[in-house]
Amino acid sequence: MPYRGVIFDLGGVVCGSPLHAIAAYEQARGIPAGFVNHVVVTTAPRGAWSRLERGELDLAGFFPAFEADCTAAGQQVDARAMMLMVAEAATPRPAMLEAIRRLRAKGFRVAALTNNWRTEGDDTSQLRPHFDVVVESAVEGLRKPDPRIYHLACERLGVAPEEAVFLDDIGLNLKSAKAIGMTTIKVADPDDALAELEEILGFELRSAGGPVQRVTYRTPDGIVLVGEAHGDPTAPPVVMLHGGGQTRYAWGGTAAALAAAGRHVVNIDLRGHGDSGWAPDADYSLDAFVRDLVLVARELNHPPAVVGASLGGLTALLTAGEIAPDLVSALVLVDIAPRMDPVGVDRIISFMTGNPDGFTSLEEAADAVASYLTHRPRPRDLRGLQKNLRLGADGRWRWHWDPKFITGDRRPGATRDPERLERAAKTLGIPVLLVRGRLSDIVSEEGARAFLGIVPHAEFVDVSDAGHMVAGDKNDVFTEAVVRFLVREPAPTAA
Repeated sequence: MPYRGVIFDLGGVVCGSPLHAIAAYEQARGIPAGFVNHVVVTTAPRGAWSRLERGELDLAGFFPAFEADCTAAGQQVDARAMMLMVAEAATPRPAMLEAIRRLRAKGFRVAALTNNWRTEGDDTSQLRPHFDVVVESAVEGLRKPDPRIYHLACERLGVAPEEAVFLDDIGLNLKSAKAIGMTTIKVADPDDALAELEEILGFELRSAGGPVQRVTYRTPDGIVLVGEAHGDPTAPPVVMLHGGGQTRYAWGGTAAALAAAGRHVVNIDLRGHGDSGWAPDADYSLDAFVRDLVLVARELNHPPAVVGASLGGLTALLTAGEIAPDLVSALVLVDIAPRMDPVGVDRIISFMTGNPDGFTSLEEAADAVASYLTHRPRPRDLRGLQKNLRLGADGRWRWHWDPKFITGDRRPGATRDPERLERAAKTLGIPVLLVRGRLSDIVSEEGARAFLGIVPHAEFVDVSDAGHMVAGDKNDVFTEAVVRFLVREPAPTAA
């Protein structure tokens, strides 16, 4: 039976996840991770949370009732403060809204099915125009995973359950939907979920910021830098610089989300990486990368915000704080700071130099990555990994970067100077965001605090369950943080 409808959860799918906000609240208050979810699940269906989502309690009645549930389970919770954090996280994801637009343009019926609660205003009013049907638990007196609410959504959408695809971030909700015949997609990373929906339906739903164009820049030493430009070229610009040993694909859906939020995003492969050329003199010093960023920034219509991970972040920091401050309007540093943990640095170098002869297959490369990134599940689909490898004439797969980047005399590590980086950081007057992976072995808590001491106006986001490669580990959380930070900053004006 062909599909005719797609049904989206709101929080955690179309919008930022309340689960992430609750996790942040638990961490800030010293409450064991997962405690709130435990209370929600174990008190259902008569607990305060279930009653809130069925519309039996308003927020004023929910706060003391939920606090009592939590006290009975062994922890003190300020329900009002927690729900404020949940509300702040409910930012629509541009890539999801673009996918919904494309679905409706193709003739699909699209619904929102949300467990929500009664508020003074209509919290769904801004989203309603995107959907043919909106089904709310607080209005219907039913909440997921009750099978009746799925049948209700399908009935109002005019499709049979077997004709619908349902996206949710909670496994229990998906289990009930699947039991009545719906095709289901678990949303952990929104970009991965949209890729799965594309595969099911057979057409493109992403590239949310408009057409993606290939861009090139030629450096004075003859290297051609290759990248992609997303979105309106007249919009405020953002340059994205990946980490050492990565490619521009490391950012996942972040570039598209920024473009959909009204930014012109230039996502570059660094020299010696990906599709960009290799340095003929093997110059991979930090200053060489800085010169490349200056070249790109001068080609744009305004000074760009720069999002830099690891090596890309060091490049951006030196550019903004020392070499060309007038060329950077805002700075996002992704798991990098002037002072890095030497043990973590050594671990990265060991991994990067560990297979000089490459791999016999993508599966062998995936095994190597899985043994290095033990906190991340081994991917079943290896197409993303393939973008970071090149197939040699000998039939072996090798990493998509110049080996001299890590072994040459002019490698970045040979020229890194923590004191110089700290001096650059002290001069920063532009908006700054530091994003750290809480599992990082590169930027310790002490290293992050030291940076925030040097740059006291900087904002800080600590991403749980993420390591040094934050954008890959938790792309949805990372993207939400970067979009919120950059979009609220005023657009740069011409000099």
